[in-house]
Amino acid sequence: MGRLTLVFGVLLALGATHGRAQEIPSPADVLGYGPGARFTDTQGVFRYARHLSEASPRVQLVRYGETPEGRPLILLVLAREDRMDVLDQIRARIDELRDPGLSDFRAAEIARETPAVAWLAYGVHGDEASSTEAALWTAYDIAGAASEAAGILDSLVVLIDPMLNPDGRDRYVQWYRGAKTDPPNRYADAYEHAPPWPGGRYNHYLFDLNRDWAWAVQPETRARLAQYARWNPQVLVDFHEMSYTSSYFFFPPAEPVNPVAVPTVRYSRWRIVSRITGSPDSPRCGPRPRARRSFSRTMRRSTGTTGERATSSWCRPTTPRRSTTSWRCS
Repeated sequence: MGRLTLVFGVLLALGATHGRAQEIPSPADVLGYGPGARFTDTQGVFRYARHLSEASPRVQLVRYGETPEGRPLILLVLAREDRMDVLDQIRARIDELRDPGLSDFRAAEIARETPAVAWLAYGVHGDEASSTEAALWTAYDIAGAASEAAGILDSLVVLIDPMLNPDGRDRYVQWYRGAKTDPPNRYADAYEHAPPWPGGRYNHYLFDLNRDWAWAVQPETRARLAQYARWNPQVLVDFHEMSYTSSYFFFPPAEPVNPVAVPTVRYSRWRIVSRITGSPDSPRCGPRPRARRSFSRTMRRSTGTTGERATSSWCRPTTPRRSTTSWRCS
């Protein structure tokens, strides 16, 4: 009886261990803090990526390169369990779509039987630090089949590059840890929101990697483009960070998706784009004088912040509704 009890106890222990091994750890479980509590350095990002790939059969960790300062460039590949062993075949079928001589029948067959590939890229500017934090939790949600992410892997293979610029990120994160207050200071002019040059935007060679896609002279870009060519994704999303009061450039001008966008964001885009492109108000208001004004001064005027008032003709929407917007000059 004692031996039977011992065997039963061992089986229960093994079953409990197996169950724990199948649990998907969240970033908070591994790093010890929740989303938004602090910024994660490169070592922390790599540590969570490794834990996630070891715990989930849906995740594969690929180390595809190294920065000039020796930090890893990594890619998280997320796919359904039954597709993990056939990723090479998926890549081969997608590669067929590059052939201009491919028949319509074969192209339709590939589209019907093959998941699309979506590449999510975060943090090309290292001081836009929230993007990498979002990457970790996005990977967790997809790997753990969160309700918000349910069904994504039925039609997609998702590639997550959580930090495109590890050297710049660590430069910024280390500075911020020494500059921040507790609680954080929410005022934009506080010291913790004004890192000194060179900040974290640039890589080791002080190059803006967001400008390197065309020239590909930096080691991070070259390693990444090799992976891009290997996967040929159908979708690429490049995640950045901006202040909640900042405008954004999107051509052609369009309404923000965020329903709670502040007024300066909702309206300044029309003014900025019209100043740069001369449309849509040029046909009605004529050419703009003082065309050589700097973009930063245009930003100050268009967002209503301190600075010289514009004296040239000005076109603006008379109503926030995109479908009924009309333009007038003043």
